[in-house]
Amino acid sequence: MAIQSGAYLGPYEIVLPIGAGGIGEVCCARSARGRHEGPTLADRIKQGPIPVDEAIRIAGQIADALEYAHELGIVHRDL
Repeated sequence: MAIQSGAYLGPYEIVLPIGAGGIGEVCCARSARGRHEGPTLADRIKQGPIPVDEAIRIAGQIADALEYAHELGIVHRDL
């Protein structure tokens, strides 16, 4: 099933389909809940080198997000 821009999957609005593979599709999406706690990782990288302590914090946040996804039965096979 091709996902189109403007479609909703749960609380997420599809902004842009990015690509597709053998078992799924990747899209840029935004939460309809409007929750935003800070800059994106891309924004932070543009600011310059990330100190080790900050990089460790970011890696922990990524691990927490993956753990949550796994608890919901979602598996990301490209990591």
